Amino acid sequence: MVASRLFASEEHGKVINIDKGLITTKVEVSLDNGDIKKYPPDALSFEELTQEEVRAEITNVTNRVEQVSSQLPQQIRTELPNHLRFIAEAQVSNDKERAARECNYVADNLEEASRNECVTKDWWKNTRTSLEKIHWAMKGRPL
Repeated sequence: MVASRLFASEEHGKVINIDKGLITTKVEVSLDNGDIKKYPPDALSFEELTQEEVRAEITNVTNRVEQVSSQLPQQIRTELPNHLRFIAEAQVSNDKERAARECNYVADNLEEASRNECVTKDWWKNTRTSLEKIHWAMKGRPL
C-alpha cells in the first residue's frame, strides 16, 4: 500500500509494477478507486497503520460481511465470522502467519462469492482493499 504525496492529496493503492528506465524510474500503482497511475518513487510512501487502524479495518470487513451474509452460501455464511475473529485474535497476539492465512482464507471465499455473483464486484473490491491493508499491516509489524 502506498500513499501519494503529490499535490497535497493522498491517493491509496498498491504497487503493481516498477518501470526502471535508463534515466527515470516510475512506479505503477493500482489505486483503491480502480485507476492505475505512474509516480516517481519519491512521491510515494508506505502506509503504516496503527493498531487502532488495523482493528478498524477488521471491524469494517466484519460489518461488510454481516451486511451481505444472507446472500452468501450457507457454509461461507457460518465460517467467515469465525475466520474474521481469528484475524482479530492474530492481530492482538501479533501472529503474522495466522493473520496472513486467515486474510487469504477470507479473501479467497469472498472472491469466489463475487465470481458467483453472491456479492457485487464493487463490494468485493472495497472489501479486498481492507483485507489487503490488514494483511500488509500485519506483515510489516516487527516481532
